Amino acid sequence: MKSFFTLVIGVMLSYGVFAQGVGIVRGTVIDEDDTALPFATVILLSAETDELVKAGYTNDDGEFILTPLSSGKYKVKVTYTSRADYLTDEFILTEGEEKVLESIRLGGDAELEEVKI
Repeated sequence: MKSFFTLVIGVMLSYGVFAQGVGIVRGTVIDEDDTALPFATVILLSAETDELVKAGYTNDDGEFILTPLSSGKYKVKVTYTSRADYLTDEFILTEGEEKVLESIRLGGDAELEEVKI
């Protein structure tokens, strides 16, 4: 029993060591009526190179979480069908930080071009 307890404590401590330095970016995507937008595409870009770092989707409540992330300068781009894209200002994520963005409001309809076949 004592060795099992020691093993559990060892695993918990090692998890804490590996978890250090992991950054998180989270937020919520809503429309102009404050309604959550599920399945919006959320793209984390390097602010310096505009390269894709990580991407994901919002859940049914319009919430997203992007992790694990290293420290750096980033910006978030959000896209949603029939809505204009949104790009945040750049921000700095430090080691181990959880960055909570203000609600991202997607307004107005994007102009869709007609497709001819």
